Amino acid sequence: DAVSMVSGNGMSHLYLKGKNGWESRKTFEEISYDSLLLDELRQRPEIDIVVTEGADGSIHLQTERGHSSFKVDRRDQIWYQFDGRDPLGIFENGDDRLNRSFSFDESLQYTFSSNYPDVFVQMHQIFKSDRAGDVIVSAKPGYDLRKKFEHPLHKSGHGGLHPLHMRIPLLCNHPIPKQLVRSVDIYPTMLKLMGKPVPSGLDGRCLV
Repeated sequence: DAVSMVSGNGMSHLYLKGKNGWESRKTFEEISYDSLLLDELRQRPEIDIVVTEGADGSIHLQTERGHSSFKVDRRDQIWYQFDGRDPLGIFENGDDRLNRSFSFDESLQYTFSSNYPDVFVQMHQIFKSDRAGDVIVSAKPGYDLRKKFEHPLHKSGHGGLHPLHMRIPLLCNHPIPKQLVRSVDIYPTMLKLMGKPVPSGLDGRCLV
């Protein structure tokens, strides 16, 4: 049994019924052992990337070009690995950055100009939510994952992992020292600039 929920029209969460019903998330290993679903999804013409969570908490990324995974440690350092070539096309084999971990800020810098801006942090944060699906798929540019003729008719896309959906302009009349920022950082920054208290526990960080 499976249920799908669209997140924007460029991303969809798939919920799979496991041995414990709908209560627990099925891992990458369980899904791979039970079926060819992940391989079938990544080969579909409309699917760009398929993302699942491993039994050890690692995040698995699959495209038509191959498979990679990353893990975030207790210090919020990202460890990324793949066999052969990087299926995301971000790193070349032998890249010195692959021999060590990198921070969330470095991750944004490394991935910003790629086809998957901020992919590591975004997927890490999504899977931290109990509401995240067992499998997350992001559409290729130009594809819509909603049903046909859905009302209201959308003539643009959002929610996907590709640059057209992820890279957005930010205009601000106050100097911001960082060149690359995340949209979640805007809320705490605006609160600080207005002299309001910034609540603890937010995903975003104040930029000023």
